[in-house]
Amino acid sequence: MNTFIETIKVTDGHVNHLAYHEQRVHRTLGQFIKIPLPDSSFAHTKGTFKHRIVYNSLGQIIQQSTTPYTLRPIQSVHLISCDTIDYAYKYEDRRTLNQLFAQRDAADDILIVKEGYLTDSSYCNLVVENAEGLFTPLHPLLPGTKRQYLLDQQIIQPRLIRPEDLKNYTTLYLINSMIELGELKIPITACK
Repeated sequence: MNTFIETIKVTDGHVNHLAYHEQRVHRTLGQFIKIPLPDSSFAHTKGTFKHRIVYNSLGQIIQQSTTPYTLRPIQSVHLISCDTIDYAYKYEDRRTLNQLFAQRDAADDILIVKEGYLTDSSYCNLVVENAEGLFTPLHPLLPGTKRQYLLDQQIIQPRLIRPEDLKNYTTLYLINSMIELGELKIPITACK
């Protein structure tokens, strides 16, 4: 039986983008199975926390944990191609992602190329910037909650991006439910 993860950012007692997390859980389980996600149980917490929920395809919560969150610095990324990877849902089983991550050489993270196009890093969705604006790969491995929020707000636009297109951009941003746009940015020259 598959198990899945939902990672939710909690800042000073506020659960960030709860509706987007609910949408992803419902997309994963179908519209008829729901799991309870936290909404006000963190009202008196101060600081930033990572609330992690592990659940199965029956909608049963297997494990929950809340830990203080610290941003892991990333200064360089290594492009890795893998046409067979499938991570359409946020599976707890990350073996394939971990195998790709192990190929990063001296870089801090990887950018995964599937069928000739950029998708995601090992833990994040991607956003690239140039004079035209901010763009995210049209086909990410996992459509993240932060990515969807930024698309809905029309802050970023989807675009097919090939590795050879990176020279047309200046900056790479890594985003996920825990990392805000602009919080983790890398010059395109650090993408090898």
